[in-house]
Formats: sequence, structure tokens, C-alpha cells
Amino acid sequence: MNSSEKKSIITNFLLFCSGASSELISKCPRFEIIKYSSIGATIFFTSILAFISCYFAASLMINSMPIIISISLFWCFIIFNLDRYIVSSISNSNNFLHNSIKVLPRIVVAIIIALSISKPIEVKLFQNEISDYLNKNKLSEINILNQKFEPLLNQNSSERNQLISTYNQKLSIQENYYYDYKCECDGTCGTNIRGRGVECLSKKSKYDNYTKQMEFERSQHVSNLNDIKIERDLIQKEFQEQKKILEASFSLGFFNQVKILNKLENNSIYFLMLIFIFIELSPIFIKLFSGHGPYESLLQGQIKRYESNYLKILDELKSERERLKILQDINTKNEIDSYQIEVKRKINEEAVLKYEKLKEKLKQNYSSN
Repeated sequence: MNSSEKKSIITNFLLFCSGASSELISKCPRFEIIKYSSIGATIFFTSILAFISCYFAASLMINSMPIIISISLFWCFIIFNLDRYIVSSISNSNNFLHNSIKVLPRIVVAIIIALSISKPIEVKLFQNEISDYLNKNKLSEINILNQKFEPLLNQNSSERNQLISTYNQKLSIQENYYYDYKCECDGTCGTNIRGRGVECLSKKSKYDNYTKQMEFERSQHVSNLNDIKIERDLIQKEFQEQKKILEASFSLGFFNQVKILNKLENNSIYFLMLIFIFIELSPIFIKLFSGHGPYESLLQGQIKRYESNYLKILDELKSERERLKILQDINTKNEIDSYQIEVKRKINEEAVLKYEKLKEKLKQNYSSN
């Protein structure tokens, strides 16, 4: 029983995840199969983390569960394919410096992938801290907004109270005029003479005139109160609009949470980020530091055989082109020779024809003489 038959379905799947050729890896020792299975497992679990990460991010922006799962699966396959390509494209040689230089662009891409995976998971894990930070800043901004509009509302209330106080004073004066008029006419104050005397009529006239004036004051008072109420409503409306805008800016959207996450002074965030970067880079470092193993030797051999066959095909094509060129040159020369022979034949035929004509003409001239 060969090594490919001994491998389980899970091992075959993990080898597929690692990007290793099943035909070549089956010829390798057991330790090489274990190494590439471990690399494949890391790539597989990284893609699972990518699915979870995208699911958390999409759930903050989209309400439809089928769409969320579809987007998460799509992102999972993208990360899986990228990781598989990055690892499988690393070819080890015996020169460590050369290997390190070749692998640098792949490390940069892997770090970017790790950051894109880690952020949504960080947002989910630090949800409470983000909410606390958001609420504190929200309350602070609302207090600033209150401090901006409170003086305006207080001034409006002061103007209203002043207007009411002034009007009440005028009403009090009207009541005093009425009391003076009534008690004078009743004989309980003033001249103490009961009846409609001069003083009674004078105070009645004074009260009536002030009552007419108060009718105008009342209409002015109502109009002023309405103006103050309209002004207060406008201030409160503007306050509510700015408050809504402010609350909307503190919404728990995904990108807002990422922005807040970067402002949190919590070293655990960086620790979690480094874990994801380490997970993403581990397959690359395994291949880089494991040296030139049996699989790489078989792979290099197959590549050299392919290159040798390719060069051989190129040589054959070159020889065929040269042979065709020689045949083409021979055919061209034959065509030229044939053309020259044909031209000479036509010239000879024309010369014979002219000779015959000339000979016939001479015979005719001789016969006539």
C-alpha cells in the first residue's frame, strides 16, 4: 500500500489547502506530509476566521441573513485562495537571503489580510468598551450642545416672564383704578360721600380710559407672547435637529466602531492584532525556515524536466523553421529557374517565328522577280 492510499480524507483536504501537488507529495516521507498538512490546516482555519470576521462586519451593515452569509462565504473563499497561492508560490532554495527577499512582498500581503480579518473580530470582542466610549463622547457633545442653546432658551424665558410681569403690573393698576372708583362711589374712601359725585365720575372716567387702553395692551401682550413662543419653538426645533445629527454621527456603524477602536487606549487590541498577523504569517515562515525539503526537490526536478522539454520543443521548432526556410529557398530558386527557362523558350519561339516569316517573305520576292 503506497503513501497516497494511507492518507486520510482529512489529510488530503489539508494538503489541498496547502497548495501542494498530490502527485508529488505522495512520493515524500511522512514528515513532509505532516508539514504540509499543518500548513494547510493553518490556511483553512484562517479562512474560517475570515468568514467569522466578515459575518460580524456585514451584520453591522446589512439586515438580510442570506446576503450576510453569501458575502461572508465569498470573502472566505477569497482569503483562502490568496493564502493558498501565497504559500504555494514560495519556492525554497539553499540560499536563505534569496528566499527572504523573494518572500517579502508575500509577507506584506499577508499582513494586510491579517489586519482585514482582525478588525471586525476586534470590534465584536471590544463591543462594550466601544459603546462606553461612544456614550461618554455622545454625552459630552450633547452637554456642549445644551450649553450652546441653554442661554438662548433662558433668554427667551426671561423675556416671556418680563412681558408677563409688566402686563400683570398694568392689570394691577387697572384693578386699583377700579377699587378707587368703586369705593369712592360707595362712600367708603376718598370724600366718603356716597353717590355719583364729581370725584366718583372722575375716577370712573379714569378707570374707563385705562380699561380701553388695556384692551390694546392685551392684544399687544398676546401678540408678543405668540412671537416669543414662535421664537422658542424655532430654538427648540434647531436644538432637536442638531441633536439628531449629533446622535447620528455617534451611530454604531461598522466603520465608526473601527474608528473608535483605534482611539481606545487598550493594549489588548494590539495583542489580538499580533495574534492574527502571526497566524497569517505562520505558513510562510514554516516554508521559509523549513529549508529545502523532499517536496521542493521533487518540485524543482519536475520544473527542470518541464523546462528541458520546453527547450527541446523550442529547438525542434527552430529546426523545423530552418528546414522550412531551406525548402522555401529551394522552391523559390526552382521557380526562378523555371521562369527563366520559360522566358528563353518564348524568346526562341519568337525568333524562329520571325525567321520563318522573313524566309517566306524572301521567297515571295524571289518568285516575283
